[in-house]
Amino acid sequence: MSPRFQPGARVRVIARPRAGHTRTPRWLFGKEGIVEAFHGRFPDAEKIAYHAYGLPPVPLYFVAFAPREVWGDAMRGFGPRDRILAELYEHSLMPA
Repeated sequence: MSPRFQPGARVRVIARPRAGHTRTPRWLFGKEGIVEAFHGRFPDAEKIAYHAYGLPPVPLYFVAFAPREVWGDAMRGFGPRDRILAELYEHSLMPA
C-alpha cells in the first residue's frame, strides 16, 4: 500500500489532545506544513509506549513547518527559507 501523502502535499497536524504519551509534539497540533519526504514504515511508538507490540508498521513522514506557523510573531528574525522539520506518523496528519 502506498503512502497517503506525497512530497509537496500540504498537511495539517490533527489536534487530538489526550493524556499520556504522544509521539506528535503538542506544539504542532493544528499547525499546517508541507510533506518533505516519506521516511518509510516504522513501528508506532505511541502504541509501543503502552506495550502494544506486533502491530503493522505505520507510514512516517518528514514534515516542514514555517517557523511563523508554529511560533507566530516571535519568529520574526527567520527568513522565508527557514523551516522546522518534524517526523510525524500518518495517523497524525490530515490534508490541509
